[in-house]
Amino acid sequence: MMNIYKIVVTNICTRPQLLVLPLSLFLLSLLSVHSKAQILPTQVTCTGLQTHTYTPGLVNEPQEVEINLQANLICVSLSNPTIISATRSLQVSLSRSCNDLLNGGSVVIDTAWSTGEASQETLNYTVTYSGGQLTLVGQGTITQGKFLGLVTTDTMNLLGDISACNTPEGLTSLNGPVTFNVLL
Repeated sequence: MMNIYKIVVTNICTRPQLLVLPLSLFLLSLLSVHSKAQILPTQVTCTGLQTHTYTPGLVNEPQEVEINLQANLICVSLSNPTIISATRSLQVSLSRSCNDLLNGGSVVIDTAWSTGEASQETLNYTVTYSGGQLTLVGQGTITQGKFLGLVTTDTMNLLGDISACNTPEGLTSLNGPVTFNVLL
């Protein structure tokens, strides 16, 4: 094996022109990879757990309720590898009842990236309910901050004791997995 390395090193040292073709091919392949990376769309994908809290708890009759959304996410991004996590939040006070849980709508969600940057997303979503799980599926746009103007998708699968709507305390929280994508 050492004899092969010795022959290769000797030939390269005595005939440097042997390096030109392999080096040229290597550089061309790097340029090709770089060009493809710029053409292909990339995305930021984040997954984690999300919690919605309601104060006071949601009941069957509309009342003024403070709604808080909190999510802690792990993120992967090929185009922004320093983004490794994010937190998302929403705080709003609205007149709501348990019946409104099944209605879609529009919300504005703030995202704080692990890089110290922030985004604000306007999200339009629909809701389905099956087997004790609310599934919110939405599409939105980044309206402020990092990724301004880019499209987003969200899927939230929220679990909670919906029967709590019939109690005096009401439904105070829902939580479950969430997937958040920024499409580049």
